Amino acid sequence: MFQARELSHGEPQFDETEDLRIRRLPFAEVLAMALDGEITDAISVAAIFCYAYESRQGGRP
Repeated sequence: MFQARELSHGEPQFDETEDLRIRRLPFAEVLAMALDGEITDAISVAAIFCYAYESRQGGRP
């Protein structure tokens, strides 16, 4: 998981096998979705929890 800043809009270039939806959400909402089981991909959930933990420890903004 990466935190992106100062991005500009563009057209995504997905692989033909990818089925993704792009949504901009506040991190608090993403964390709530992971805690509520709405996000189920284990790698994504682990990254979200790690970011939340590090943010609380002062490791990341």
